[in-house]
Amino acid sequence: MSKEIKIGLIGAGWMGKAHTTAFHNARMIFGDDMPVFELVSDVSEDAVAKFAKNMGYNRYTTNWMDVVTDPAIDLVDVATPNCMHYEMAKAALEHGKHVFCEKPLSLSAEQSRELADLAKEKGVVNYCGFSNIMNPANQYVAELVKSGKLGKIMRVHATYDQ
Repeated sequence: MSKEIKIGLIGAGWMGKAHTTAFHNARMIFGDDMPVFELVSDVSEDAVAKFAKNMGYNRYTTNWMDVVTDPAIDLVDVATPNCMHYEMAKAALEHGKHVFCEKPLSLSAEQSRELADLAKEKGVVNYCGFSNIMNPANQYVAELVKSGKLGKIMRVHATYDQ
């Protein structure tokens, strides 16, 4: 049985576009749980209106608090400058929303622990996305693979510990 997951995005810049594209692609993998692009927020009305139209969002706003307080939203996606993540994620959690936040979740371990505790208290998921595509080590490995120097790759298992 399919379940709609209504997404509210805060931040209609490059990372917001990347997250929305990933949610679109998730349909191919997860099928049954379908993202609904409900509401997007950004400070520029012209930019957010264009983003909403191009990326398939039903509505847009210039006030990020509209996203976290909207009863229709199930999941708040925070794709804003790093210094804003904690405040926005906390507000979303306080309103009982699941949170997907671009890294870093906050600017301190204490703030991150507070968000984890709040999510547990509210019974929602607080997830921080770590994408390392621009990490120099990952780019070097990609270059090696593309060059053919490693031969035909049959299987890869990797970990990254910073």
